Amino acid sequence: MGEARFSEISNPKQRAFLIAFRESGNVRLACDAAGVARSSHYRWLDGDSPYAEAFKEAAEYWVAYEMARESIEIPFGVFEDTEGSVSNQVVKIRDSGEVAWFTEMMEMGVTSRDERVNFTVWFSGVLEKRDGTWTIV
Repeated sequence: MGEARFSEISNPKQRAFLIAFRESGNVRLACDAAGVARSSHYRWLDGDSPYAEAFKEAAEYWVAYEMARESIEIPFGVFEDTEGSVSNQVVKIRDSGEVAWFTEMMEMGVTSRDERVNFTVWFSGVLEKRDGTWTIV
């Protein structure tokens, strides 16, 4: 997902960070790619509601993708190609803003050993914010 995903974010540095973060899932790498200080990212989270919402969306995507990829590697071993789309996503963040619960459905397609397999995976779990990054606990 590129520029269109975060078109509601008018600040070009914020948009560049969000695009890079959605690609990497890592705040430090996204800051480096966008040319912004980590302190700017955290300041934007506190002071800019549309930015905070867009960051939450980017973080949720990354957590889901990594979980799906890891779950595929176990039964399929090496695979050449994956596709996935998320739907029915629900995230409930505690009042503290540091812990959340999520559930979502992911439609997956995997090619392994020249065979294409499509399937649906449901994920749910608990997230905790550590150093500004949501982590599955």
